[in-house]
Amino acid sequence: MIKEVEFGGRFNPEVGLQFFGIEEVNALLYEGYQLTQLRPKGAITSKHPRDKNGEVLWALSGFVIIAVLEKSGNSGA
Repeated sequence: MIKEVEFGGRFNPEVGLQFFGIEEVNALLYEGYQLTQLRPKGAITSKHPRDKNGEVLWALSGFVIIAVLEKSGNSGA
């Protein structure tokens, strides 16, 4: 059985770096899944107020990675 889980991090100036999805990846590893692949999904951006010229400003505020995990062996299914 193959599972894909998104995990990553968000940069927050007030609290620092926050991770998400890692608990789910760790739980699957504990259940006997093996990590077979990491794939980039993309960046998380945040929109900021317009600059003096009226242009919208965007800032990188995090990242997302896809973990591909596979459980091998005879499960009886």
